[in-house]
Amino acid sequence: MTARASKSPSKPMCPGTPCKASLAPACVLAPIAKALRISSHASPSMSSRLKQVLNNRRPWLGAALVFAALSIFSLLMPLATGLHARAEDTLRPTLPEVSAKEAVEQSLAGKAVIIDLRIPAERKATPVPGGAITPPGTLDRPQWNKADTLLQSLTGTPVHVILPVGTSRDPAFFQLRKYNLDLSLVGEGF
Repeated sequence: MTARASKSPSKPMCPGTPCKASLAPACVLAPIAKALRISSHASPSMSSRLKQVLNNRRPWLGAALVFAALSIFSLLMPLATGLHARAEDTLRPTLPEVSAKEAVEQSLAGKAVIIDLRIPAERKATPVPGGAITPPGTLDRPQWNKADTLLQSLTGTPVHVILPVGTSRDPAFFQLRKYNLDLSLVGEGF
């Protein structure tokens, strides 16, 4: 048999401090920590100065600095990269499109329903053959509650929507999308 050598020294490194095999004695770590503190105060870096400002007794100052930095970043980055977010004026929801003729044929055959979101003057000028559902004129919840039962009964039925001409963001259309209907847009023709 071979004898094992003990990893712990026979006498403690620091007098009066017991040494443990897994931990370094406190008397060894204390001078190292003290040297690190002295060197960090002797030549503080930019990040340590920022930490001092952010850890200051005024937390609003840190929040104001972060807000100012993010604001400047958001203003300068589009100029530096050349990337600008811009929405098209004629933005339409990404849904399948159906021709006006096909929508009317499916509606007259009882296979689909047409919902007309145009203004009353446009509806009167070019009415939908066979009729169409017109949602409430306002977005008030009591008005939509009256049409709620009808719109919920349309689940599973193809619903063709006629959007107003030149309108990309119709509030009634977004209200309709909350019902999880099988929506498609009617192309030009009305």
